[in-house]
Amino acid sequence: MTDKNIRICPECGKATVDYTIFGGTASCRGCGWRGKETDLLLVPMNPNGTDPEQLMVRFTLELRTLLAKVLGTPLVRFLADWGFLTDRTNDALVKKEAAMYLTNVARAVAVSIIKTREEIATNGRNPDAS
Repeated sequence: MTDKNIRICPECGKATVDYTIFGGTASCRGCGWRGKETDLLLVPMNPNGTDPEQLMVRFTLELRTLLAKVLGTPLVRFLADWGFLTDRTNDALVKKEAAMYLTNVARAVAVSIIKTREEIATNGRNPDAS
């Protein structure tokens, strides 16, 4: 029987992981994380055979696009108000920094979505929900 799951690093959200099922160890080539194979996030394999890393990149980019449409302007205002933008008068720099924040927010949300999906698959619900 073939394993039909993509394993994702719980630290950076990339699928660039090495693991051994029998030894139980795992590591990420992307960020250097090390841990147990059971700590890796499992995502059901895309049936069309898409490379796991490409699948995660596509998922994150699509999520980033959604977040940019919905939260782009409010996020830039929020970051500016809290002093997270280097130079508010430099439009090119603001756009570059906002894009960096949106990419990292999307990556973190993508990892959270995968963790939540895994919890639902394992427990049938979110244990933190009331």
